[in-house]
Amino acid sequence: MRNSDLAAHPVVRRDFPVVAEALLAGASPQIRHQATTGGNLLQRTRCVYFQDVTTPCNKREPGSGCAALEGYARHNAVLGASAACVTTHPSDLAVALAAVDAQVVVLGPDGERRVPMTQLHRLPGDRPADDTVLTHGELITAVELPGDRSAPRSAYVKVRDRASYAFALVSVAACLEVADDTVAEVRIAWGGVAHRPWRATRAEAALRGTRVDELDEDAVRAAADLELEAAETDDRTAFKVPMVRNTTALVLGRLIGEVAR
Repeated sequence: MRNSDLAAHPVVRRDFPVVAEALLAGASPQIRHQATTGGNLLQRTRCVYFQDVTTPCNKREPGSGCAALEGYARHNAVLGASAACVTTHPSDLAVALAAVDAQVVVLGPDGERRVPMTQLHRLPGDRPADDTVLTHGELITAVELPGDRSAPRSAYVKVRDRASYAFALVSVAACLEVADDTVAEVRIAWGGVAHRPWRATRAEAALRGTRVDELDEDAVRAAADLELEAAETDDRTAFKVPMVRNTTALVLGRLIGEVAR
């Protein structure tokens, strides 16, 4: 399915707005009209050193080194990276699908299996050339979206260097369910900060059960900081920590505003 068709589908726009918004934030209209769901999830990094074959890259040529460690780092990971690779996954759609707990249907020589979107992509470790958990001969045949109650109240915000056709410096996808003026469920996924879409589970746990009237920007930032305790930065990437913290507060603030209306 083409990204443009998926973003315009009435069921997706009604029940999974975070998915539609993420798709519309990705690339240009011309590319969205050619890109597909499975292809988007399996695209490889846009790290400048991965693209430049004159430089060392463990993802492109295992064991050759990582030029990004000491080079241009504006898009480097701050969570889950390793000495072998500090690149980030470029997909906007993958971040939104991680937030809605999508399942990826995979078909291979041993039959069909389902992989949670949050587990499809690997962290680099010492094998950064292996992007996903797919084995040789496996193909993505479908992506299944769950029919829960939090996805209809959801949003995606992408922070980038220019308004179109740019990869995320950071991005946030969030879903919120409120019952009896209390946060019954919240799901948060971050893009631009890790080798895969990063589910902020510690932040989610801190916010779950909070009364809506207590869920202000300070509470969200404090929850995000719990997740960001594991962040590793330097002078070139430190900006990502306050950026993802503030973007998370912005997105959840919008969703809380919808509850109040």
